[in-house]
Amino acid sequence: MKKLTILTAMVLLGLSISLSAQEVPAAKKKYVISKGTKLMIANIYGNYSKPNFGYGNGNISIGEQSGYFVKDNLSVGITMSYEFAYHKSKMGTTPAGNVIYMKNYRHGIMPGVFLRYYKMFTPKFGLLGQFQALYVMGFVNTQSNNPVYIGKDRTMGVDINITPRLVYFITQKLAIEGGFGSIGYNYQRDINSGLTSHSAGFSANPTLSLGLSLYFGKGVLAKD
Repeated sequence: MKKLTILTAMVLLGLSISLSAQEVPAAKKKYVISKGTKLMIANIYGNYSKPNFGYGNGNISIGEQSGYFVKDNLSVGITMSYEFAYHKSKMGTTPAGNVIYMKNYRHGIMPGVFLRYYKMFTPKFGLLGQFQALYVMGFVNTQSNNPVYIGKDRTMGVDINITPRLVYFITQKLAIEGGFGSIGYNYQRDINSGLTSHSAGFSANPTLSLGLSLYFGKGVLAKD
């Protein structure tokens, strides 16, 4: 899955550069998304893997972002997303040879804020960096077949990350974007037990995110 994700990202980058190269003007100009532009984005990302014994791990997330360009190439806004995650692992076998497993289902609701800065190389193609801070509310169901157990739990936490993304404008006001990997910090607290966890660093896991974005305003403009 990781190889497929990296390959997909490379294809996306190659396609963007190839399409953009056809529109590079003779005179060098600066391209910006102008101040006052309004932004709406629909995002989806996910991954799936089978680490051992045929059991799988996976997650999928859908979200929406609404923003406003407070200056050229710089937007701020709010975001809301929903995530579903699944994990199943083998814990052992019974004397009769039956598999003992544990399953976790997690639902997450994540409101937050974001900041984006764009670097447009042509009227069509550019890069952006996104800073995002989320408040995470999680609802976890855990099941085991031996001993039989069904548990419910709640978590809360904070997720802060910086993510690079590619953006390609299909029209002046409609774009697709994608990326993978991030640098971030995550804090999580289990409501029932009070236990907490922290993690920080760079993640290049096989999670490819894709988005469709609308720009209400003048879109990408050329400046001398």
